[in-house]
Amino acid sequence: MAKSEMLLIFLASAGLFLALLVFSFLSFTSGFRPTLISEAPLNKSAEFSPMPGDGLAYSYASPDFNGTVVFLFGRKILPSTNLSQRIYANCTLAVIEGLNSSTCINPDGTDGNGNAGLAGGFFFFSPWMLAASENLSWNGSVLNSIDRSELDFLSVAFDKREVYKGRAALVFNLTVRDLFKETRKRVWVDSSERIVLKEESENESMELIQGYFPLQPQAE
Repeated sequence: MAKSEMLLIFLASAGLFLALLVFSFLSFTSGFRPTLISEAPLNKSAEFSPMPGDGLAYSYASPDFNGTVVFLFGRKILPSTNLSQRIYANCTLAVIEGLNSSTCINPDGTDGNGNAGLAGGFFFFSPWMLAASENLSWNGSVLNSIDRSELDFLSVAFDKREVYKGRAALVFNLTVRDLFKETRKRVWVDSSERIVLKEESENESMELIQGYFPLQPQAE
């Protein structure tokens, strides 16, 4: 057999082996997720309420940042071959004013990351708040999908009812834990809009200063 024919057979065999290797890798990793979400059941009694055109402004204070953070809501346009007619996603687009950061929130409050919170720095709301009630005691974890070790943890427990800035609020105690630290927080959730009115922890605090619903000055 000529050397050229042997080379062609070798190259064909190597190509077939490489194709099988790639196919096996894709088959094995398809659907693979580096993390898993483990959550207690939730009985949601509301849907995500902000609408396109709404906005929220918070006063935020932490060791790294002091200032105002503004969230704006709109509609997410889906790609379409029909350029004369826009098609919108069935979710509410949320953006942080002045930053290239956005997420799209479904009616059930999720944006694809479970019920503990939204992706990125969208702290004005968490999906579990749609189940806010005096009976709510809930927890959720993010686990390593390989060894099921805990990467993040959140527990929520009702504390009391309170009126804050003229709004009926449900106050919850939160425990937030990751690989490096554990943080205790208190969150005031608007009982009808299910939006954060106020949040406090050891090193951070924030409060709603302007919304799409009326607020009253808080009495000292």
